[in-house]
Amino acid sequence: MSPKKIDPRKVVSGIFTDAKEEASDDGGKRMSSLLGDSGQNPGFFRNRGSKESAAKKRQNPIEKGLPQFFNGLWQNEFGAIDLGNDSIKFILLSFDGRKIRVKDVQIEKILPISGHEDIQAEREKEIMDGLLRIAARTRPKTCVSISLNDPSLYIDSINVPTVSEKECRELVQKTLAEKRLIDMDASFFDYSEVDGEGLADTRNLLVIAAPKDLVYREYEMVRNAGFRVFGVETNVLATLQALSQVTKWAQGEQILILDIGYRFTDLSIVLGERITFSRTIPIAGERFTRAIQERLGCAFDDAEILKVKYGLSELPRKTSLSEESQEIKSSEAETADSADKTQGPFEALEPDPQKNLSEAEQVSVAVVTEVEKLLAEIERSFQFAVTRESRSQGIQIDNIFLMGGGARLLRLKDALRARWGIPVREVNFWDGFAINEKRLDREFLSEVNDLVPVSLGLALRIKEWKVLPFGWGMPG
Repeated sequence: MSPKKIDPRKVVSGIFTDAKEEASDDGGKRMSSLLGDSGQNPGFFRNRGSKESAAKKRQNPIEKGLPQFFNGLWQNEFGAIDLGNDSIKFILLSFDGRKIRVKDVQIEKILPISGHEDIQAEREKEIMDGLLRIAARTRPKTCVSISLNDPSLYIDSINVPTVSEKECRELVQKTLAEKRLIDMDASFFDYSEVDGEGLADTRNLLVIAAPKDLVYREYEMVRNAGFRVFGVETNVLATLQALSQVTKWAQGEQILILDIGYRFTDLSIVLGERITFSRTIPIAGERFTRAIQERLGCAFDDAEILKVKYGLSELPRKTSLSEESQEIKSSEAETADSADKTQGPFEALEPDPQKNLSEAEQVSVAVVTEVEKLLAEIERSFQFAVTRESRSQGIQIDNIFLMGGGARLLRLKDALRARWGIPVREVNFWDGFAINEKRLDREFLSEVNDLVPVSLGLALRIKEWKVLPFGWGMPG
């Protein structure tokens, strides 16, 4: 008997709300915090209303009053898949009502995307092969959430009057249509209420929209590999969820989160628990490698090896980074009124043309050019964010969190510290979790620590979805 054909568009519509769908005032409560502290739905594109109703209709008998110790016999499991540009990250968590346990972590390398249409099919085959390798080492039909990360995603915050849910959704849809940045016929959108400094009788909303084709494509690949997809989120929200689980910061602090991947850098500016600005910058690991390739005239793979080996460690400078930092701060104080200032700690490093540079120095000089461009984009983003928030001019960063494969560039953390005068905060994303020691090696977990924030944040939804045996308690 041939397997039943499943139309991904029908299934996905059970998770998402269509941008053109007429809203219904279901009375469902929206989240008050992107960190999920309220116990409500902190996710992006979740099936609001059906989560609570489905849990009530299909509640596990264990939750109806049997002794709590009996519930501990079950190891509720939920996984997450982060489809990156050069790797697939998979995490499986279990939750017994008291402790979250990391049961499995897998990193599968895939063919990096180059942007050429003629190899897109080849890349999708690479993704499927990677997903199948992960699935072969995982229980069949494992329940997962997946992430979306693409420049076509739209993320913004808006203020709307305090009205009914139906009227609110109509206002959001009207606002998106007026911006003319989104094809409403071909997009899903959703929004969540967040704490903010809006006027009285207004609601501060985080709005996210994504092309349907992107959602369908990623959903269908993961489902065809043998997983059951129960949620879809953006990298930004998933990363914030992971950070909030393992570290804390003060309510009034401004946080810079940088996830430097292969093709893109995800930037998020967070005030307390609220995302005030988010964007994707097309400068990341691949750009660093291309710069080395062009300068040295070598093959891309050789340039990649040189990037990993030297990074920014061999810059031909006269002063140390700490000395440069003091010079920069003095220079910034003198030119604070210049909005277009992009002077950085590695500016004007080209030595005398008569002097021959070593291979290591050429690598570092090539990379620092792209790093300076990235830092300038970050500063422009910060300036835009604080201006929109009606805050004082200037860049004030209280904490920096750095992650992603591109963040492993040697001395990049030093560059950030020299630029803004504060160190990058170190985070152990495994802190506080029980670890399946039989399957996972501590050394391996330490090695992949900076690669897992997105998948970990997705998998942490296990606390909200109540993934019970045989699917009891799961929505839809």
